[in-house]
Amino acid sequence: MAGIKTIALFGATGPTGRHIIEEALTRGYNLSVYTRDPKKLASFAGRVEIVVGDLQDRSAIAKCVQGAHAVISALGPNSLKVQDDKPVMHGLTNIIVAMKRAGVRRLVQISTAAYRDPKDSFAFTPHAFALLFKVIARKGYEDIKATGELIANSNLDWTLVFPTPN
Repeated sequence: MAGIKTIALFGATGPTGRHIIEEALTRGYNLSVYTRDPKKLASFAGRVEIVVGDLQDRSAIAKCVQGAHAVISALGPNSLKVQDDKPVMHGLTNIIVAMKRAGVRRLVQISTAAYRDPKDSFAFTPHAFALLFKVIARKGYEDIKATGELIANSNLDWTLVFPTPN
């Protein structure tokens, strides 16, 4: 089993995270899954390692990342009314610190179409969506933008995945 890769997954209880768990298990990966509420992952008990904590719990984050070959984050603002100042960016900061300490270089962040990397070419639909999101949910947009910038400047081997609106 030495060839089996381990993925640390953050943001596992949302629809995207659950899809990632199913796909990773189908493909034979081991998963270390981070959650605040292990009851939400009860259907995966025994098939994934569940690590419980919040995004400020550095020791639990380190436990989740330890031994991983890559980290996937499906973290994002969980409502249009983000109360805290950049909770996803602050959580990703703790994850990146844990990754660097554990020697994990690969990070995949599932972002939103609301944030466009400044190096991306212009496309009207995603640009319009980003502008609309910025107007409707300014704090959420600022968190997503700060998260993208944090990752881009992290010196990790990273990928930002932007689902596009249909």
